[in-house]
Amino acid sequence: MWRSFLTRFRTFYDVHAFRSSLTSLDALPQFALLGILAGTVTGLVILLFRGLIEFTLFLVLPEGPESFEMLSLLERALTPIAGALCIAFYLFFLTRVRQGWVSHMF
Repeated sequence: MWRSFLTRFRTFYDVHAFRSSLTSLDALPQFALLGILAGTVTGLVILLFRGLIEFTLFLVLPEGPESFEMLSLLERALTPIAGALCIAFYLFFLTRVRQGWVSHMF
């Protein structure tokens, strides 16, 4: 029973058949479907990153995500420096592991 279901599923959602249908001149619906799918996934990823940043700011800042002015002068000065140091350490250790990336060229 499962074997027949999987066979029908594979033939209905055959990736190779979809790729070959994109080569024809009448592939407008397939491209529209790919565009809708790519736009939806991209929008969800953007919303996820924005929500993650807002949630992190809500946890770190005293009065919510828009209250940067409530931080002390020392915190306002050290926060960007700490972020830059985190990025520098990440790139330093990344280039040690992967010598073929673009960051290795500079």
